[in-house]
Amino acid sequence: MHFYLPIKLLRNRPQAVRVIGKATADNVDMEIESDFINSKGVKMGNTRRHFVAKTMTDFVSTWDEVKAQAMTGLEAQLQVTPAEIYQKYFHGPSFQVLGGILRVNEKESLAIYNTTPAPQWTDAPRTLLANPMLIEAAFQCCGFQDMTVAHKMTLPDGIAEVAVLNNQLPPARLYLYGVNKGTTADGKTLHDAYVFDAQGNVWVEIHGYRAIGQ
Repeated sequence: MHFYLPIKLLRNRPQAVRVIGKATADNVDMEIESDFINSKGVKMGNTRRHFVAKTMTDFVSTWDEVKAQAMTGLEAQLQVTPAEIYQKYFHGPSFQVLGGILRVNEKESLAIYNTTPAPQWTDAPRTLLANPMLIEAAFQCCGFQDMTVAHKMTLPDGIAEVAVLNNQLPPARLYLYGVNKGTTADGKTLHDAYVFDAQGNVWVEIHGYRAIGQ
């Protein structure tokens, strides 16, 4: 998965986007794109590509390699509170999905998932196939490590692999575990991330999350 451009909603104006799926013999390629339409209804510039992804043919979990360390200290006191996190992050109430940082150092980050951020929709909760807010929380967990250790704000650039293993409504408590995998040749930070419950079941697993400094 590669992130090119965010989808920006300017002055509360709706933005039409196209989600395109192309099936091949081995997988499905997916894109999200949009056009800039001016106030006269005229398209300006080239079509904008926002995100691209393709389905995986195989996925090998690495959870067993990190499980014991990830589940150590789940009942520890918070090292960083939600208020402190979102003094540094720019996210609004609907995207304040971290309930605190349990530990963060040069090798790893462990956080609690906030199961009660402001609703994404005003009418009713939705059940979504990919559990995107868990993926967002994993991004923020890894990003907070970048901010704490590397002293830089980072945003998503791409993911080598992401597997959504459970798309049900989250339980009262979930955890995020990020593993620092170093830096790419072009200076992007590299992480693996895991979303798991108190019983050690993985909900989302991410390999090769690339974050680009701002």
